[in-house]
Amino acid sequence: MSKDFGERLKRALKEAGYSQKSASEALGLSKNAMTNYVGGRIPEATILYRIAKLCSVTMEWLLTGEGERETVKTQATRKEASGYAGADLTPGEIEFIAKVRQLTRDNRIKVEGIVEGLLLGQGSETCQQDGTVTSSRSMSGNGREEAAAISETA
Repeated sequence: MSKDFGERLKRALKEAGYSQKSASEALGLSKNAMTNYVGGRIPEATILYRIAKLCSVTMEWLLTGEGERETVKTQATRKEASGYAGADLTPGEIEFIAKVRQLTRDNRIKVEGIVEGLLLGQGSETCQQDGTVTSSRSMSGNGREEAAAISETA
């Protein structure tokens, strides 16, 4: 077992915004397996690949601590984001920004509305069996309440 691998994995998970539990769930692994990996047990190649991708780090760095730590995609997005205020972003945040940038303008507005509603604690999201996601939020402007419903078919 390699404690260095486990330490790098802990660091990568933390910086990507994942707990061991949430990473286990995202990867479809048991909590026990993730505990073993964080403890230094090196997973098989396919699982290592999925972990590295989730954390936006290279497999080489996870295994050895050498080479480039971040994937080329993450490096490029971080470089692009460096011009923004508060550019101290985690790899997970960088990946999220990259995904949002791929959306159409209308869909970006929808995502922004959902996030605003969630931040206000007034948003609710419903996912129907047909794949329709409906989110609602309440906004106040000039002293009056406006309600906006956002519907998107996934």
